[in-house]
Amino acid sequence: MTNLKTIIVDKDSGGKEHLLGTIASFFPELILNAEISSLEQTKELIDELKPQLAFVDLDSTENFGFHFLQTLRKITFEIIFISKHASKAIEAFKFSPIDFVLKPIDLKYMKSAIQKTRRRIIEKENAASFQKEKSIRNPDNFLRISNTRGLAYIKLDEIIRFEADGVYTKIFLLSGKTILSSTNLGKYEKIIQHKSLTIPNRFFRIHHKHFINLMHINQFLKVRNSIRLVDETEIRIAQRRLSGFKKRMLG
Repeated sequence: MTNLKTIIVDKDSGGKEHLLGTIASFFPELILNAEISSLEQTKELIDELKPQLAFVDLDSTENFGFHFLQTLRKITFEIIFISKHASKAIEAFKFSPIDFVLKPIDLKYMKSAIQKTRRRIIEKENAASFQKEKSIRNPDNFLRISNTRGLAYIKLDEIIRFEADGVYTKIFLLSGKTILSSTNLGKYEKIIQHKSLTIPNRFFRIHHKHFINLMHINQFLKVRNSIRLVDETEIRIAQRRLSGFKKRMLG
């Protein structure tokens, strides 16, 4: 990782210009994506730019720096606070920042804060990569399917629904592919129920012929007591299963 996508949060132009000059002169690896001085532009800019680091000036009028952070549902970037008032550090550290830099800015201290930012980003990326790899390798996330060609291993998240077809089962996937399996629907329901605690809650038998992935429901059509799935398939919920379905969907 070389460059860091960076934003400056400061409502006042004076302090902002000084920080801009410091970054341009001494920290060219910080790529400035935006200067945020209005709460109205906050969410749209963050979603669009996906910054890695934000310099938040706490000396802005009306506590703009804190208000900016409080408007965010989730803070997805690292924070370095800047202020001439050390007393603001107590409130600032509630946001778990990388560091709190006092004005006038000490270049060595600023360099150290940026290095800590890099280390934390790398640690988070490595942790996310590990969790993803762990999830991929977890056998609970896969289903072994027997068909006329032999065996296939399908990720459960890729399955939209199962449909009974006599002693066979049709399995509909997000890719648009349909697999005809020689295992009956009841057996698949039992297999999934015996997987880890979180997996069974993703699936529900809404009809004796249909076992669906609740994560792939687009709409519950209350008037018709049916659901529409992501592949535009509409399936009516059996009356005796309707109460259980509603309880599952409402948590």
